[in-house]
Amino acid sequence: MELMELTVRFLKADDIKMLSNPLFKSHLFLVKEGLVRVLKFPFLIGRIEPSHLLVSNASISRKHVEIYTEGLFFKKYFVKDVGSKNGTIILRGGQIIELTAQKGVQLENEDILSMGLGVKFKVLI
Repeated sequence: MELMELTVRFLKADDIKMLSNPLFKSHLFLVKEGLVRVLKFPFLIGRIEPSHLLVSNASISRKHVEIYTEGLFFKKYFVKDVGSKNGTIILRGGQIIELTAQKGVQLENEDILSMGLGVKFKVLI
């Protein structure tokens, strides 16, 4: 795992209940005021362990998405669906980008990551 930083903001914090995984503590991410600051990659979001960020929402799969980096000197952030039942899309401007397990999509600042049935994060790079 490498040390970098990416921040995602819950867009509907009242619709979901976020639980940090006690096995990983804060060395992987920090949570404050609806923001999740990711510090190490790869980073899994899902409903149960081994996900790093646990979201208790029935439409979220056990392991839903993985955020990872590529590149030696100029790191870029990518996200891929890891076989979730209800899918994941990125809303970017007027575009809708559907994620698959086969190919990651590069994240851009202010992308909306929509998982399952309405769990949304705003990406801040």
